[in-house]
Amino acid sequence: MTLVYQPSEPVSPEEKVIGDIMCECHETTGFDPGDCDCKDIGNAKHECCERAIQNKKPANVGGEQGYTNKGKKLSGSKNSYVPAPPKGSCFPDACSLDSAGKPKKFYDFKFVCPKGCFFGFDKNGKLKYSSGRGSPGGDFMIKGGRNSQFNRYKRLGKKLKPPVTEDPRALESSACK
Repeated sequence: MTLVYQPSEPVSPEEKVIGDIMCECHETTGFDPGDCDCKDIGNAKHECCERAIQNKKPANVGGEQGYTNKGKKLSGSKNSYVPAPPKGSCFPDACSLDSAGKPKKFYDFKFVCPKGCFFGFDKNGKLKYSSGRGSPGGDFMIKGGRNSQFNRYKRLGKKLKPPVTEDPRALESSACK
């Protein structure tokens, strides 16, 4: 069965294409259940999405593009910067494009990590494992907090020419059905 993007409200044709790519990668990116790490799985799924966007070249859709905090384009993917990307930069995972090829809306992929995979450490240093449930985009959707992804993408959009006026959106793998 092939998963497709089925959000709870109507979306643009570009968002539907981006969402379907996300769902395809969510479904097809494998992992070793005996040795899995949520960060590694998420990175693999993000790389799958970027490859699919670059290979399929869907109309009015752009892949991951990094920007400085001044709105200048960066070269390379987020993971190509070792040990870390430039301070204050942001890397929307995808975007819809206007007729001139300029971003008009930013998207960020959010994947539910499979149950039992390493998730991180709690405040006491104890290992935490994924429940395989939940809303992975919850942190993105928090519109408060100056440094939330939502607000960082909003600020970035205002610095671009022409400005991005549509609110950024988290695309969650929970919408893949």
